[in-house]
Amino acid sequence: MGQNLVLTAFKLLIVALAAPAIAAAQDRYPTKPIHWIVPSGTGSFDNLTRAMAAQMSLVFGQPIIVENRPAAGGVVGMDQAARAQADGYTLISSGLGQFVLQKFARSKLPYDLDRDFAPISLFAKVPMALIVHESVPAENLKDLIAYAKSNPGKLNYGSSGVGTIFHLTAELLKQRTVTNIVHVPYKGPGPMVQDLIAGRVQVAFYSPNSQILSLVKANKLRAIALAAAVRMPSIPDVPTFEESGVPEFDVAGWMGAFAPSGIPRSIVDRLNREIGRAVAVPQVANTFVQASIVPAVTSPEELAQIIRRDQEIWGPLIRKLEIREE
Repeated sequence: MGQNLVLTAFKLLIVALAAPAIAAAQDRYPTKPIHWIVPSGTGSFDNLTRAMAAQMSLVFGQPIIVENRPAAGGVVGMDQAARAQADGYTLISSGLGQFVLQKFARSKLPYDLDRDFAPISLFAKVPMALIVHESVPAENLKDLIAYAKSNPGKLNYGSSGVGTIFHLTAELLKQRTVTNIVHVPYKGPGPMVQDLIAGRVQVAFYSPNSQILSLVKANKLRAIALAAAVRMPSIPDVPTFEESGVPEFDVAGWMGAFAPSGIPRSIVDRLNREIGRAVAVPQVANTFVQASIVPAVTSPEELAQIIRRDQEIWGPLIRKLEIREE
């Protein structure tokens, strides 16, 4: 009994003596290179993360090494981050696909999304526009819904694959509007866009990037509604779903920064602050503009709330569609 009391007192003394050193280390953060994982290959996730990392490394005075871990749909990168030390020297860019869609579509993950990750900040929203081929007799969302109701099964919509945000957003629209539009899945966005241009599929949700906007300006495609809270400067004449008569349809994709759970709050706050500053730097902001992605910074708590909200939106739909990933 007495020996246990002495041992406990010794442990408490060690913790008390170490506390100032730990606090000082947090105040000096970072003192060594930071590893920032991207659970995908080249693309928007990678470009935006690298742009922010380059800017933040200038402020920190330490390198930020961006590592791509695209295997298994990002699960390998997520698992690596979940197992890392919670000291602020391992970060991961992740988003709707990993934190929401895979949660319900995969039967088993090697980590717990709710337990093993600490939100730091949202850094991007990825608005999606509802695009139709020029042959579709609809100038706006109301017309499209009316045409789909009058011609059930006649329209096809394309997606970049089963379980992608483009697929699920179209299914959500069908559910909300009680319409029958046939799904045609593709292996990636490239073939889908080509068939949309050719009119082999007539409807699709897609990011309003420069390629799509050029086709809209050439009257080959028509953007009729934006699944976002507000209009985009690049397509100011395209109304939101709310404005078009379908409320609560702000279902944009998103990207955020996370760390292993247990990271000190002081480091979370520092990273949150520097991410906010980085996305406001003109050179970094231009990377967002080029990708038709909207910079969006939040508190860690707000990011956690976004995840919960999206899980409530997409979870039941994924279950209803019986989508499974291996």
